[in-house]
Amino acid sequence: MRRKGYDTESARDLTQGFFTWFLEKDSFRAARRERGKFRYFLLESMKHYLSNEHDRTQAAKRGGSNPPLSLDFEMGEGRYRIEPTHEMTPERLLRSNGL
Repeated sequence: MRRKGYDTESARDLTQGFFTWFLEKDSFRAARRERGKFRYFLLESMKHYLSNEHDRTQAAKRGGSNPPLSLDFEMGEGRYRIEPTHEMTPERLLRSNGL
């Protein structure tokens, strides 16, 4: 992790997270001797994990960790009911203005 440019603390957290993820997903089962060395398998698995972590943190930066916005439909309906009404639709307004 350090060679990937992460500071000491982040590298520790990511390493621990990687092995937790690797063991929870039972990733050992995907390793095949005929596909190459185990250390290459671990390296590729780590790259996959880091990519997923990057995507997750980017989503959090875009508001992925914020609670959903609650819409108050009752308040909106109440305001809509007291708005003045008329028979002019947007289409009629445009035609009456010569557009």
